[in-house]
Amino acid sequence: MGESDDTAKIRVNIMGRDYTLRGDLDPDYMQTLASRVNSKIEDLRGVSAGVDLLQLAILAALNFADEAEQLTGGKDPEELGEIEEKTRRLISMLEKGIVGDS
Repeated sequence: MGESDDTAKIRVNIMGRDYTLRGDLDPDYMQTLASRVNSKIEDLRGVSAGVDLLQLAILAALNFADEAEQLTGGKDPEELGEIEEKTRRLISMLEKGIVGDS
């Protein structure tokens, strides 16, 4: 299976590690997401001394999940379907496209 013509591939840095992201999302948007993840982990590192990178990543994921839950409260089912579809696309990007290069 080859990459489709609309699959973007960009390099990002999260917590000092380089990763290659591939997906059908806009490269600038993927960079923004990576920067947001890095920023969240840095914030959590500041208040969670002695916690390893995996634990920080899990804490960041929980924070993002909480933010998403707070934002979707009261949305109609059609809007939630759009959010779910975008989430599925992001998960697919993560499963298929992130390759740790460190």
